[in-house]
Amino acid sequence: MRAAYAAGFYEKVAALEADASVRLVQRVDLRPQTDVLDVGTGTGNLAIPAAQAGARVVGIDLSAAQLEAAQRRAAQTGVVVQWIVGDAEALPFSDASFDLVMSAFAVMFAPRHKLAATELVRVCRPSGRIAICSWTPASIVGELMEIVSAALPPRPEFALPPVLWGIREHVEELFAGRDIKLSFFIDSVVYEFASPDAYVGFFEANFGPLVLAKRFLSAEGSWNRVRGLMTRLLTERNVALDGSFRASHEYLVVIGDKHGNRRHECAS
Repeated sequence: MRAAYAAGFYEKVAALEADASVRLVQRVDLRPQTDVLDVGTGTGNLAIPAAQAGARVVGIDLSAAQLEAAQRRAAQTGVVVQWIVGDAEALPFSDASFDLVMSAFAVMFAPRHKLAATELVRVCRPSGRIAICSWTPASIVGELMEIVSAALPPRPEFALPPVLWGIREHVEELFAGRDIKLSFFIDSVVYEFASPDAYVGFFEANFGPLVLAKRFLSAEGSWNRVRGLMTRLLTERNVALDGSFRASHEYLVVIGDKHGNRRHECAS
């Protein structure tokens, strides 16, 4: 995973998800002096707006390269965030270290879902909160991931598909028995490109996992077929009528209140 996210230019991809991260920070009604952990912070999409809201923020990510980009963005914004290289499946923090533990389109890519969920709960304080965004299987991103995954060698048995985090029942199972009250909301972000082909071109050049997948599948002689399937899907889901591409990308928002915390109320 570390190699995959270092292969592309994820800062460009993260820019497409920035609005969703800002909305998640707004949804949890973040208050000053709250201790926040952003798991899989990437280039700081969650960490930076949380710090702007007055929180004390730690951003953790597998990729040192992503954290360097996040640090540059934070400096430009004028906020202070502590950046740490680390693993969502083994968070380097004591139990009950944070009031709010967040992850936007990140913890879903940790292969051992149960272990990652356990870590989120472990570092969250009693009466604290967990907030997560994940692509759904029915979303454009979810369907694109399925197309690419089907062409690659099978995952190890322990590595579950990321989009399972976008299914309510799966998330309920991950957090079952952990004194977490869960709320679920569907939201979406709109992606716009010059064309469906330009969409694929952007991601095959910038999204590290797809950069590596293209390299592997090209060597196998199957990339053109997979690329064609991706472009066909985008063409089918496109709502633009002028030859460009425009479509909503659905994701699941999960808010978990630990130990019956009742402070949080939000509308779908």
